[in-house]
Amino acid sequence: MKVLIGLVVLVSVMAGACEKTGPAGDWPPLPQDSDQAAKLVREYTRRPAEGGSLPVTADRLLTQLKYRIENGEAVGGMDGLVFWIWRKVSAAGRAGKSSYVLWGTYHDSAAQIEAFADLVGPLGLSRLDAVCVEQFNADGRWAGTAAGKQNGDSVQLRAWLQTGSRPALEKLLHDQVAENYTAWKYGILPELMKLLAQARAADRRLLGCDMSLALQERIKTAGMPDRLRELHCFLALQEVLGDHRGPHRVAMLWGQGHLALDGVQRFLPENALVLPFYVFGGRFSRHGLEADLAGRLAITDPLMIPFGGADYVVLLPDDKIGARKELKHDPPETTLTTKQRLRLSVTSSQPGVFRVGAQELKVSEEPQTLKLEPGSHVFLFSREGSHLAGALTMPPDGALALDLEPDNRFVEVILYRRTR
Repeated sequence: MKVLIGLVVLVSVMAGACEKTGPAGDWPPLPQDSDQAAKLVREYTRRPAEGGSLPVTADRLLTQLKYRIENGEAVGGMDGLVFWIWRKVSAAGRAGKSSYVLWGTYHDSAAQIEAFADLVGPLGLSRLDAVCVEQFNADGRWAGTAAGKQNGDSVQLRAWLQTGSRPALEKLLHDQVAENYTAWKYGILPELMKLLAQARAADRRLLGCDMSLALQERIKTAGMPDRLRELHCFLALQEVLGDHRGPHRVAMLWGQGHLALDGVQRFLPENALVLPFYVFGGRFSRHGLEADLAGRLAITDPLMIPFGGADYVVLLPDDKIGARKELKHDPPETTLTTKQRLRLSVTSSQPGVFRVGAQELKVSEEPQTLKLEPGSHVFLFSREGSHLAGALTMPPDGALALDLEPDNRFVEVILYRRTR
C-alpha cells in the first residue's frame, strides 16, 4: 500500500550534554486559556521565533534555481538529497550538535509522503533515533488531565513496529479513516500505511506527533494556538529520547505551516542544526506554486534548492512540473579514449542555453561538448522564459550524451562507459 508523507520533519537530534531541551521533570499542566498557553510556549521556547512561513513564489524560485545551479548548490534525486543530508547531520554530530531535519508538506499530496518514506526507509538516512509523523497522535502526559483523554496511537505503533501485529496495523488504519479527514479525502491513507511498512523494514522508531482529538478539540474550543500541538510533539519526543545518549537523529513529518521559526523550530535545542525542507509537487490541488510554474519549469528528478537563510525547497516531478527522462546504456563494443572520458555532449530540438554548474553552452541540434567532473550534477536548459531541469551522474570512467526535447518535456541520457 502507498503511504502519504505529508510532512516529515527529519529530526537528526545530535543532542549533546550542553543542550537545553526545556524545563526538566514531568509534563506541565495543560493550559486553560490563551494567556496560560502563551506563557507556557514562551517558557519552552529555545530559539528565535520571529518569522512566519517561507514565502515561495514562482519567480523567486526560478531565480534561486538558476543561481544555485551555477554555484553548485542544487541537489538532484532523492539519493542525492539523502547523501547531502547525511553529510550535514554527520558534521553536526562530530561537533556535538543535534540535527533536526523538518520535512514540510501539503496534506493533499501523497507524493510528498512517499518521498519522506524514501528519506527514512531502508535505503534512506542511517542511524535515525526517531521518526515523528504529524498524522499519528502521540500519547500525552499533561499534568492534571485524565489519561483517557490523552491516549493517541502510541500503543498500536509500538505493537506494529516491534511485532508486526496485523490487528495493530488495522487499528491504525481504522483510526486514520475515522479521524484523518484530509487523508481520506485525498487518497493518502495507502501512503501512510506504506510509511509504516517502510519504518518497520528499516527498524525505525516511528512516533506519533500530534495530540489526541480530545485534546485538539479542547485547545481549539479555548482559543489556544496550534503551538501547543507542536509542544506536545516535542515533549513526547523528548520523553522517548531521554534514555538514549545523544547526539540523536530524528525525522519529523509536518504540514508546512508548522515549519516556520515561530512554529516547531522554537522548541528545538538552541545550538542544534535545523534543516527545514518545504516540499512541493504531487498535490491534488490545481492551484499553488506548481500551477504557477506549469509551462515555465519542467523537472525530470526531485530537486532541492537552498532558498535563502536556512530554508530549503524540494520540488517533486508531477503532471504540472514533471518531465520524462529515459536512460540508455551504449553497448561497449569500442573503447573511449582519454580525451573522450568525462565529456558531456548536449543536443536540443530547440535552441537555448544549457547550464551545469558554472559552465554554460548555447545548444541546438548540433552537439556541443563540455568537460564534467565525476559525480552528480543538476542541469538547467532555458529558452524563451521556459526551463527544463534535472539530474545527471557522470561516471569516473565514462561519458554522457544528453538529448533535450523541451517542447515535449523529454530528456534522453546515454551513458558511455568504455575504457582502455
